[in-house]
Amino acid sequence: HREYEKAGEVTGELLSTYQEMGLALVDIPESLGGVGLGAIGSSIVSEELGWGDAGAAIALPGPGMVTPVVRALGSEAQQKAILSPFVDDASKRGAVAFIEPNSVSDPAEFQTTWEKKGSGYVLNGQKAFVLNGANAEYTIVFAVEKVANAGWAQVKAFAVNKANPGLKVGQRRITMGLRAAEFSDIAL
Repeated sequence: HREYEKAGEVTGELLSTYQEMGLALVDIPESLGGVGLGAIGSSIVSEELGWGDAGAAIALPGPGMVTPVVRALGSEAQQKAILSPFVDDASKRGAVAFIEPNSVSDPAEFQTTWEKKGSGYVLNGQKAFVLNGANAEYTIVFAVEKVANAGWAQVKAFAVNKANPGLKVGQRRITMGLRAAEFSDIAL
C-alpha cells in the first residue's frame, strides 16, 4: 500500500470501506451513537490496519485519541458535545496536542500555558507533530497553568474547536514514513 505514502493521504476503496463499516466510531460508546467496543476494539482495528500500512492506519478519519482523552477527563455533557460531530460525519478528524517544539514531555517545562479570563480560558503556546492538526474538528490541547513552579497538578486538557480564531495551524511536517498521515504544528 505504498500508494498512500506516495499520495500523502488515504483515498479510494480503503477510505470508503472504513467509513461504511463505522470503524472510526469503534471506541465511541453506543450511548453516544458509536460502536461501543472501547479502547481495546479500537486498538485491534488499528493494529490490523497497521499491518498493511502503518501510515494509513493512523491517517484515517475519526476522533482518534480524542475519544479516550474526553472519556477519561470530560463530563457527560462534554463527551456528547465533542464526540457527536464524529458520529454525525464519519469524515471528521480529531487531534491531541501534547508534544512541544522543544520535545518537552515534562509538564513543569511546558511552554504552552492556560489562564482563566472571565468565563473562559486563554491558551498561549505551540505544539508540534499534531496528528490531523490541520484537519481536526476538535484538538485536545494540554497546557499548564501560568504560575510559578507548575507541575502535573496544573496541567489541563482543553477541547479547541477548529473554528476558534486563536488556533493557528502551521505547515505540514515532512516525516520519514507515515506520510499518509498529516502531522502539523499548531499555535495558540
